[in-house]
Amino acid sequence: GLSGEYEVGPAPDGLGSLCGTTTLQLVRNWDDILVLLDDSAAMAYSMVADEPCTADVACTTRWQAVETALLNIMQSTPRIRWGVELFPSPGAGICGVSPVPQVPVGNDSANAIQALMSATVPSGDAPTAAAISVAADYLWTVDDQNPKAILLFTGGEPGCGTGQNGSDLANAVAAASGAYKTGLPVYVVGLGPNLGD
Repeated sequence: GLSGEYEVGPAPDGLGSLCGTTTLQLVRNWDDILVLLDDSAAMAYSMVADEPCTADVACTTRWQAVETALLNIMQSTPRIRWGVELFPSPGAGICGVSPVPQVPVGNDSANAIQALMSATVPSGDAPTAAAISVAADYLWTVDDQNPKAILLFTGGEPGCGTGQNGSDLANAVAAASGAYKTGLPVYVVGLGPNLGD
C-alpha cells in the first residue's frame, strides 16, 4: 500500500529559492469486496470429480476448498473490508437470494464469515444471475468512497432459469456485464473438474 511521508526538497543549485519543502502523506484506501458464495448442492461435490463426497468416498468438497482458501485470503489482505452473500440464501428457497448479505461488508469480518461457512450445508440450486444483481445493488448502498468489487465462487453452471429449471448462463453473464458497466468488476472462481459444469 501507499503510506508514509515523503519530502520534496529544494531544487539543485541556483533554483533553491524558487522551491519550498512539501510533505505529502499517501494513504491507500480500503477496498470493499462482497463474496458471492454458491452454497448449492454442487458445492458438496468433490473438487476432482462430479460426485458428492460421502462417508464411503473420502474427498475434499468444493465447499471445504473455498472455506480454506477464503479464510487464507482474508488473513493475508488486511486492508480489504469483506462481506458474504450466500446463494441460494438461507430461508429463501432453492433459488432465492436475500437483498442483505449474511455478513455485511465491514472491517474484521473474518470470524463472522468463518462461523457462517461452518454452519452452512450446501443444498438447492445456483441462482447466480440473481445473486450478482443483488450484490451490485447492495454494494452501492455501502456509503464510503472505497473501490468495490464482487468475488464469485461457484461450483457449477448458473441455475434457476425460467421456471427455476435449467441453465441460466445467459442471464448470469448479462448480470456480470451490467455490474461491470456500473463500475463493479466481477471476478469468478469456478470449482470442479469440468469447465462446462
